[in-house]
Amino acid sequence: MVNNELVIELLPDEYWWGGRVADGRSMPYGTSLFRVDLAASSGANQACPLLVSSKGRYVWSEEPFAF
Repeated sequence: MVNNELVIELLPDEYWWGGRVADGRSMPYGTSLFRVDLAASSGANQACPLLVSSKGRYVWSEEPFAF
């Protein structure tokens, strides 16, 4: 099994959006602990393996991922 884990340290005052539309109430990420696996469930809603930060950074994948 290949571990493609990527660890991104949050920058000061950085917040993240994306993943699943159903998690909109939990956004922006970075204010509290949050975990979701896009491969396991789309939350009966729209999902996209894309995260965008308030500091202009992003994470995108062709495959669903957990974050």
